[in-house]
Amino acid sequence: MNVILITIDCLRSDHVSCLGYHKRTTRNLDNLAKEGVLFSQAISTGTNTLISFPGILASSYPQYRAKDRKWLPKDKPLISEILKKGGYKTAAFHSAPFLSRYFSYDRGFDVFYDSFVFKHSKIGGKIMGSKYEMYKGAVLKAKLLFSTFMSPYIPYEECRIINKRAIQWLQNNAQSGEFFLWLHYMDTHFPYSILKKYSSWHLSKSSVNKIMRKMVLNKENITDSELKLIIEMYDSAIRYVDAEIGLFMEKLKEMDLYDSSLIVVTADHGDEFREHGSIGHGSIAHARPQKPYDELIHVPLIIRCPGLGKGLIIEQVVSLLDIAPTILDSIGFQREDEFLGESLLTVIRKRRKTSGVISESYIFRAQKEIISYRTSEWKLIVDKNTNEYELYNLKEDPGETKNLYKIEMDKAEEMMHKILYHERLKERERMKRHIKKLKRKI
Repeated sequence: MNVILITIDCLRSDHVSCLGYHKRTTRNLDNLAKEGVLFSQAISTGTNTLISFPGILASSYPQYRAKDRKWLPKDKPLISEILKKGGYKTAAFHSAPFLSRYFSYDRGFDVFYDSFVFKHSKIGGKIMGSKYEMYKGAVLKAKLLFSTFMSPYIPYEECRIINKRAIQWLQNNAQSGEFFLWLHYMDTHFPYSILKKYSSWHLSKSSVNKIMRKMVLNKENITDSELKLIIEMYDSAIRYVDAEIGLFMEKLKEMDLYDSSLIVVTADHGDEFREHGSIGHGSIAHARPQKPYDELIHVPLIIRCPGLGKGLIIEQVVSLLDIAPTILDSIGFQREDEFLGESLLTVIRKRRKTSGVISESYIFRAQKEIISYRTSEWKLIVDKNTNEYELYNLKEDPGETKNLYKIEMDKAEEMMHKILYHERLKERERMKRHIKKLKRKI
């Protein structure tokens, strides 16, 4: 069975129509959900791309390394590596700086189109020669910062271009064996723009540019009317991505690949629109880290698999750690021992009930974590930098506005044990890596 993984940057669940959004934004994703399984409480492992993607591709939490921020664990296999070893052709197409070769996300891929670095690699190679690889990370960061401050447009490639390249690859490779294809779209990531075809709002390019620069330089003073416009730009980007996903699905049908493929669609995290005081989802230099509130960690997850069932809605809380084990289980591969997640097939077939999900954020300057434990009804957030605790009853307070930590101490203590257990496991992993390192030196 072929495997297609589609990830969408910054897509929060409550802006997806089939998950309750009052606007029509995701007609094609809604249709995909009707043909497969929709998880109404899928939770990311982190609040930004660097923290969340190890969960999706390696079924692992990030390995924090303050020096280079290459947080993809070196000793954990990616789903791409496992499938390649199992005889699959593997390809990835994306335009995300923090998923580039520099951050080691090309592991296990026969073809890895990494447009942000790919575009400038020839230029960099000519200027720096063999030293380009050494300085590529610095070039990447400089380009990102320059693009953000000098123009509101970071050079992400549109999803239609990503799809075009992926389709070309499929035409050349899909008929000669099973494949794993990963597509990641950046169109729903800041900076936004008004896409006329997907919005009834009309705004000049200079007005859009002005607001985008304000989001970078002065987001604390974004007005209510400007925030409404920002949300409309975000929604128009969602409609655009959804439309392109629809066209991609039609192409799969034309190539007789749709019905023979496992298709997984999810997001790495969401974006905050001042629900808890900020806009966006932080950055590598963010002084005020975003805490793992639901607008940042509650994401869509849709799985369409031949024989799995149609129109199913799973209301149990699940983790994006479970995606890679689910892929292996669906295609008959043995579970990878290093994976922390479990196959969601056992949840779909009602053989397993889930308990809760750990999510993390990271305070870059203090080098300390913020950790949450979320069940279907409760969430505890522990800020290790300030020693602050927040407890929310999500059933009665889905907006996470009333901190019950000092009122529901028994519930907080019960959930705190889960966070402490998670920390012990991570410490054990750190010790293992340290011992391996010492053995290599000896």
